[in-house]
Amino acid sequence: TAEDVEAKESIKPTETTTYGESYAQIARENVTQQTDARSTLYLEEVKLCKLRQEQVLLKNDILKKELEVLTMELDKVKLEMEVLSAKKQFYCAGGAPASPASFN
Repeated sequence: TAEDVEAKESIKPTETTTYGESYAQIARENVTQQTDARSTLYLEEVKLCKLRQEQVLLKNDILKKELEVLTMELDKVKLEMEVLSAKKQFYCAGGAPASPASFN
């Protein structure tokens, strides 16, 4: 990056620290550490994105299953209504001595 180039240019390779290391070597190590940190960060971001995608897929699967359950419950209610309608027709046709109060 531009910052890395600027950092390299601002450090003179002939100057040395009190410990005998050249500033150029320190700069190279710093750049390497920054690159390693960026690589690690990038890999962690990729992992996070994959986990988020998996989470979305799992949520979609859950929603599909919930929709299936609701569809089955609706079908059950429809069948119960058909049964009640058939019973009402049966009672209204005189199939029973008295029709239930709930159908009047």
